[in-house]
Amino acid sequence: MRLQLKNLRKSINKAYLKDPLDRSSFETFTGAYRQLIQEIKSAEKRGESEEHFKNFLIPFFEQNGFRDYFINTNGRIDLAVHTGNKAKAPVGVLMEIKRPSNQSEMITDEDINRKSMHEAALYYLEQRIDFNNTDLRHVIISNMWQWFVFDARQFEQCFFQSGDLRKTYTGWKANRKISSNKDFMYGETRRFIKQNDTSIEGIHIDLRKMNRFLKGEEGSDYEKKLIPLIKFFTPVHLLKESFASDHNHLNREFYRELLYILGLEETRSKNTRYIKRTSPDDRQPGSLIENTIKILDTEDHLSMVKDPEVKYGTIREEQLFHLALDLCITWMNRILFLKLLEAQLYRYHRSDYKFKFLNITVIDDFDELNKLFFQVLANLNNS
Repeated sequence: MRLQLKNLRKSINKAYLKDPLDRSSFETFTGAYRQLIQEIKSAEKRGESEEHFKNFLIPFFEQNGFRDYFINTNGRIDLAVHTGNKAKAPVGVLMEIKRPSNQSEMITDEDINRKSMHEAALYYLEQRIDFNNTDLRHVIISNMWQWFVFDARQFEQCFFQSGDLRKTYTGWKANRKISSNKDFMYGETRRFIKQNDTSIEGIHIDLRKMNRFLKGEEGSDYEKKLIPLIKFFTPVHLLKESFASDHNHLNREFYRELLYILGLEETRSKNTRYIKRTSPDDRQPGSLIENTIKILDTEDHLSMVKDPEVKYGTIREEQLFHLALDLCITWMNRILFLKLLEAQLYRYHRSDYKFKFLNITVIDDFDELNKLFFQVLANLNNS
């Protein structure tokens, strides 16, 4: 089996690569990157263990957009990035980490038939066969300086879809082989790779070579050459999450901010996401939901609703929440409609700011917005 290398830039979704990168994200990445490089160099001098090195990666990933994802060891996997913020969420990125001095076990451009690949293949088979994990996105093999990154579909095709290797694994797992030691599986994988006359496609990143790009001035070609690396180490690429320019999905930051303003939160249960009222300890009285519930309750507007138990539930608190949610969604839909209308007027009138009416100088409070909703837009034009 041979390694067929892909270009870093070409490995990233073209639309995502063109998506503008704000300065704050650039500075955050370069800061985390410099810190990682310094920690690797210091630990090398001290001769630290593999365990020590891999602990540098958790803060590096967290600073680059992975705070909402659980990152830790997983069984024998050195480091795993899960697809959610809990350990029970499926593993999305599987990482096999070696210390920089361990050259004998680390794969190279010319030789992938080494222990780090045998381990990565074993843990991939374990995830697919033992845990039926179909959410794997990438497999990473790294010695901190050298990073080899494979789309999980490559491991699926090369290792999981091989009937012989899969059969060997299930027999080994069931204690039907001459040894239950994992070295047995490493040996079988070594033989499989040696005898397999195919290619596996991957990316090779050398952090030492990328270091020179950190010296570039703002807006220079050196800085521009860092952009693919920055985009590479994000949930959008490694976990194949949606991004702002994907018009079928909400931008994640906007989505989180919208939930906060509304007074809602997202939870997970058995890999399914649910949106519910914020937990009592975290509720903000100024959020739209909590404000609306207070008004509905104190002014007893529920009494004006016909058969509230049919539409909103049998418990008063449940009725108040669902009615408040209905009203808030209606408000948000109307505001979004107005924002679209404003954008069209602004464009039609050649960027004349007089048509930017959704601002505090024109609509300075909720009462004014309410008038626009119900005394202007809700009335038919009889002229």
